[in-house]
Amino acid sequence: MPGRNGLRRPSRPHNLSKQHKKVLEAARKLSKPYRITDGKGFRLRDADTDDAGDFKSKDKTLAKEALQVGVEALTGLQDRL
Repeated sequence: MPGRNGLRRPSRPHNLSKQHKKVLEAARKLSKPYRITDGKGFRLRDADTDDAGDFKSKDKTLAKEALQVGVEALTGLQDRL
């Protein structure tokens, strides 16, 4: 089904592992506030480069672990592709 821009939305892979699905869902939730859905008026220079969302400095270790899990998930997806 075509989207607003006339392009088809890529289908979601159904055969992902539970870990991959978990990582993708977490990534969707984390990235949602930063998505640009309408580029009118958006200027990158106006974006706060220090924005860490809900993360605090004490979350740094957890963030590194999450990054590693994400990299591993992405590697697995790229291998499938």
